Amino acid sequence: MQLQSKTSKDVPSPVTVDYYQIKGTDQVRLRVITLLGKTLNKTCIEVHDMAREIDNLLLHEFAVTVNTNRPRQIVPVKEVAQCLTHYHAQAL
Repeated sequence: MQLQSKTSKDVPSPVTVDYYQIKGTDQVRLRVITLLGKTLNKTCIEVHDMAREIDNLLLHEFAVTVNTNRPRQIVPVKEVAQCLTHYHAQAL
């Protein structure tokens, strides 16, 4: 899924947020934030956090620009495990 901010006089280039499925897990997604074609941030995010984040982006006038299944990404197991550990620690 891809969301993009609106452009305006103050923000001439949109910020793009992409969420990709990850091979080997359905609980975590890869989030990539780009501006002007350059990656600003690439991190794993738990699906419940992703859902809340998408709701928040939609409230701030981001629009869904791509809503299709994209190829699953290969992410190091350590990064996926850190994301899940962080999520489970917050749930306690």
